[in-house]
Amino acid sequence: MNEKIFKEYFARLRKEAWIKAFIAALVFGFSVLFVSSLVIWLTGFKFVWLSVILWAAATVLTMPVFYFWKLIPSKKMVAQRMDSLGLEERILTMVEFEGKEDSYILRRQREDALAAINSISAKLIKFAIPVAMIVAVSISAVLGIGMTTVSALSADGVIKSGNEIIEEITAPEIPEYEITYEVEGEGFINGELFLIDTVKQGEDALEVIAEEMDGWTFLGWSTEQVSSLTMQVWDGKDFKTVTQYDKTGLITDPILKLTDVQSDMHFIATFIELEEGEDEGDEEGEGDESGDTPGDPKPSDEPSNGDPADNPPKGEPTASGKLEPSNQIIDGNTWYGGSTFDNAYDAAMGETAGNGDISGDGQDMVGNYMNGIQQ
Repeated sequence: MNEKIFKEYFARLRKEAWIKAFIAALVFGFSVLFVSSLVIWLTGFKFVWLSVILWAAATVLTMPVFYFWKLIPSKKMVAQRMDSLGLEERILTMVEFEGKEDSYILRRQREDALAAINSISAKLIKFAIPVAMIVAVSISAVLGIGMTTVSALSADGVIKSGNEIIEEITAPEIPEYEITYEVEGEGFINGELFLIDTVKQGEDALEVIAEEMDGWTFLGWSTEQVSSLTMQVWDGKDFKTVTQYDKTGLITDPILKLTDVQSDMHFIATFIELEEGEDEGDEEGEGDESGDTPGDPKPSDEPSNGDPADNPPKGEPTASGKLEPSNQIIDGNTWYGGSTFDNAYDAAMGETAGNGDISGDGQDMVGNYMNGIQQ
């Protein structure tokens, strides 16, 4: 059969086949775009353009594959499309009997088919694109482009990447601890909290400062924390990180700044009342009414007895063979050890025992403080 008869129809249907191949390739390419963009978003990879390159490569490479593997038109396909123009399978019958033994009936059928072909035109064949292909390319395009947009925003830091979200979901919940504060005596705690601070494990607590009222002085912070306590202490220029291990000891610095919190903690700021006559003027070394200058030895500073243990000579060693300059206060002569300290210790413990504002723990802290002075 003369191939020239079908030439225009073949050309028409080949164009349709290439269009279908392109749409099929786009579906595959957008699928690759979606998958690659999803992987980039999940891994936090920054080179988002890699997914676009993969999309273009997948589309270009698979388009001829779809055309030659599935969509290239055959004579039978062309005959069927020609018959769909109203030729009632004349062309398909002629194609099916091509190569058969010639006969009068076949010649008449062929003549009838050729006459019918002359009555139609190839331009009457419309491109037929399946609705399923249009739906598929639309869905894949939305998914692919949408996922690429998400990965691009993630790479720019606008939104979180997939691995960050997964880590947040799967990461164990960080425990929170309460740092509580209590005041014992006349004073207050100054800081950005209301005596309770909620801190996540490993983070730092808010800085607080113990401030005394008039007539009272800050003795120290106490805590029931058994393990080591890491905190920051102000040295006059900067904070230094130190570790306290003594569960019964006092933190004498009024500035309390805890770091690396690992448990619940409770702190007590203890204030003790000043004795009469013990004021700022005495601390600054002001003279008294008698005109004595600060630092002058007074008769009252001398011990009440002549016990050498209570009053070692200035500059001479004690029984231990060592000078005790730390116990020679102000004038370097007055001895504050022995009975002098014992009397002061008894007086301090008596006052705290009779003070209803100081609890038993506070009395223990005062005793520990006095023992520290003795040492």
